Amino acid sequence: EANSMTAINRVADHDSNIGIIRYQEDYEDYFLRYAESKDLITKPLWRFQYHLVLSRDNPLSQKDKLQPEDLEGLIEISHGDPTVPSLPASALMAMKQRSASPREIVVYERQSQFELLCQIPQTYMWASPTPRIVLERYPLVQKSCGFAGSDSKDVLIYRKGYRLTAEDRLFIQKVREEIAGLEALPL
Repeated sequence: EANSMTAINRVADHDSNIGIIRYQEDYEDYFLRYAESKDLITKPLWRFQYHLVLSRDNPLSQKDKLQPEDLEGLIEISHGDPTVPSLPASALMAMKQRSASPREIVVYERQSQFELLCQIPQTYMWASPTPRIVLERYPLVQKSCGFAGSDSKDVLIYRKGYRLTAEDRLFIQKVREEIAGLEALPL
């Protein structure tokens, strides 16, 4: 697990044979150009919108339609390293202001964010559609929200000229199966 820039560099440097990068569609040109500059092939896997993930004990978990003002006073849990390198500082600030809560906990290890969500009912997190098994393991719910921002994508990357192995193809098949299961998840 790494951020998209690290994944691109690891595949380009032959440290990994394949990778999956994630980015907001707003930054697609940047990531695709960077991958191309590293002689990488890109294949779209999935396009999705972020959802709000909450503890079942959060009062908002019972509400059908959420509005931005519903989040006021709550604590946002966010994953570290949300930036896109080489963007102008003004663009980075605008991106941060669009999603920032005045009260925020930043984590760098993904399991911690789920633990915090279920232990502190006054928290929420923006996330890609979350597998049912995770929502059940931690008593969480996910809510679709029309104000989550732009769509995002997961994209498979590998070096030009690299021949996918049987294991690579099996991995990609399993990823696609998981994606199909997530798309069928009711909110």
